[in-house]
Amino acid sequence: MPPRKLMLHLKCCGIDKPPSAYSKLHPACCGYTNRIECKVENAYEQNCTSAIFNLINNTILGLDIVFPLLALIIYFAKDMASDLNAEIRKENAYTPNRLSMLK
Repeated sequence: MPPRKLMLHLKCCGIDKPPSAYSKLHPACCGYTNRIECKVENAYEQNCTSAIFNLINNTILGLDIVFPLLALIIYFAKDMASDLNAEIRKENAYTPNRLSMLK
């Protein structure tokens, strides 16, 4: 279930934000709210447990993409920084020491 549909499902139950993985949902989330059926399309397609599982699963899937991408960016940034540092050291090797010029 996409996150938007899951949020519609939870808003149907009177929950404004995604609950934590360990919080218990109100029994109304599994069917009716105050004996009035929620009219959101496919809102009660899944029960509470699977809705929370999907919410956690979608979050983890997002992290599975973000962290490796962030690791690649950090790796290439460190690689570029070490190359730049090597170039600076090479330039400094050819420049005479300024203190020796003052003597």
